[in-house]
Amino acid sequence: MNSFLTLDFSALLAILFLGMASTLLGNFLLLRKESLIGDSISHSVLPGIVLAYLFTDSRHVYVVFIGALLAGLLSSLIINWIIKFGRVEPGAAMGIVFSIFFALGVLLIEQASSRSLDLDADCLLYGQLETIFWLPKSGEEINLITAIINLPSDVIAAVINFIFVASLLWLFWKEIILICFDPASSYVLGLKPRLFDMGFLIVVTLSIVSSFKLVGSILVISLLIVPAASARLLTNRINKQLFFSLLFAIVGILLGYYLAVIGIFAPSGQSLNAAGMISTILGLQLLLAIIWSKYRNNKVTLALN
Repeated sequence: MNSFLTLDFSALLAILFLGMASTLLGNFLLLRKESLIGDSISHSVLPGIVLAYLFTDSRHVYVVFIGALLAGLLSSLIINWIIKFGRVEPGAAMGIVFSIFFALGVLLIEQASSRSLDLDADCLLYGQLETIFWLPKSGEEINLITAIINLPSDVIAAVINFIFVASLLWLFWKEIILICFDPASSYVLGLKPRLFDMGFLIVVTLSIVSSFKLVGSILVISLLIVPAASARLLTNRINKQLFFSLLFAIVGILLGYYLAVIGIFAPSGQSLNAAGMISTILGLQLLLAIIWSKYRNNKVTLALN
């Protein structure tokens, strides 16, 4: 129990809150048929991170955050510009932007290596969950209360990010639902769908950037898309979809983290990458949801016949 509180509790708490925030936003990306934009932004932040590192020679969290945020916002603007003026299908525009930005990031990483700057590309893909832990001071009692009091700043940032996202959804719930399901009516009623689109992209970018350092691009994409897609297969009601998606995310994170770090491989002294295992569990959940959805539809069809 002591080793869990010091080594795993903080990391698990951080990924839970980051996962719930990403999943909430992912539901609305799915409803708006823009799920790929999460993939696009998560890849597009790479050159921003590397450029910030090259210009400042620092890996301070604020430097990385600002660089990634600027790159993410720039990619969002370019995607909208290509869709509007290039008359390109949204999915193609997102694919164009994220592939170019990611390729630029890879080239910049090589430039950083040539200057003997230490920048690990694997951390950008898999995250750095293993760096979130709490080391008690000499003689300090190890219990749940002290573990909560000594939470690392990364965990606090994850909690704040979740509260920020949940608060925005609660405050603008009616407007968000109307714009997502009936943008024409929202425009007639005086709402501004384009302004909403830009604001929503900014919020998604902020959430992705805040998650990027800890969980990496692979898990960010999985949390944005997979739980929402699984939940959509089970219900057509938005409230139930949000509930089921959060449930899928929480169960996937807990089970994936346990299997990777604490579970079946622990006795042999081995562990697996937590981000990869969590993404795998989320994928298995989606497979089960597809099977259940198919079974339910067949059952309804038979009952109608």
